[in-house]
Amino acid sequence: MSTAEMHKALITCAGTDVARRKHNEDAFLVERETGLVIVADGVGGHQAGEVASGITCDVISASVKAGDDLSEAIRQSNRAVMAAVAAGKGREGMASTVVAAVFDGPEYRIDWVGDSRAYLWDGQLHLITRDHSYVAAQLELGKITLEQARDHPRKNVIVQAIGLQSDDSLRVDTRSGCLAPGETLLLCSDGLNDVLESAQIAEILASERSPQEQCDALIADTVQAGGRDNVTVAIVRAGDALDSTGTRPDVVWSYDPATGEHLGLPEVVGVEITQPNVRRVTPKSRQATQMMPVAQVEAMRQLAVKADRRKQRNHTLWIALITAVVTTVALGVAYMILLK
Repeated sequence: MSTAEMHKALITCAGTDVARRKHNEDAFLVERETGLVIVADGVGGHQAGEVASGITCDVISASVKAGDDLSEAIRQSNRAVMAAVAAGKGREGMASTVVAAVFDGPEYRIDWVGDSRAYLWDGQLHLITRDHSYVAAQLELGKITLEQARDHPRKNVIVQAIGLQSDDSLRVDTRSGCLAPGETLLLCSDGLNDVLESAQIAEILASERSPQEQCDALIADTVQAGGRDNVTVAIVRAGDALDSTGTRPDVVWSYDPATGEHLGLPEVVGVEITQPNVRRVTPKSRQATQMMPVAQVEAMRQLAVKADRRKQRNHTLWIALITAVVTTVALGVAYMILLK
């Protein structure tokens, strides 16, 4: 089967909506001939966020067509956004998150920066990408629950974005896998998952609707539920006749519609560290997206680890002290009995 024929075996669609915003800073790109799918979420305000997300999509596309791998293509988009700011295009502080997938038949690679996401649907909803955000770091450390993360006052704080970091500090994460017949890959901006819960997303992906109808339903339900931010969705479904055997991607967590439970989440073990210093950029919604330096996130992680160790050490000391007291009392009682 040729590459072109394999791409035809994948059903791909995408859409976007401005929601309650006055303009749309999201961008998406679907190129069936190269198997490239991109969702980018710009920040920086009117005539800035959309510039950053547009540059991100265009440069990634050109770079992939030139033979670069997806990670290098994303890094080139980072350089391009920074160069645009230096040349007076857009606005200082403009940036974009991005999640992109490139397919070679049913096999895919996903790379991302920021908090745009990729999900896999195979009867369960699997989150493939790990948000580059303050809240995701707290969730991974077991400082907050998933429910607390959804309504966290700092869920808008991201630690990575295209256009705001030099190459050596830009983190591009990657996953790879293979779509089995009937499985669906969903890429989205955070305007979707900030509003719809896992159960709502799973219900639509589990429906008998076509991929385009599912895409439209995800967007419409987000807007109807009061979504304030732009919402962008791209869906890639493997046809039932597609012959595919391959690896499964690593996942952050999975949602099982049969039980209504999220699987694979860390156990909550401590209290979150609050009051991070953040750099504010022009709002993309009523709640401004903020950037936190990666070094500060790592410092917070180290503080959390030290706090947990200190807590464990204190717990051990208390147990030792209580044991000593109980032993002393028991010996005293035994001594009194012997004297009698």
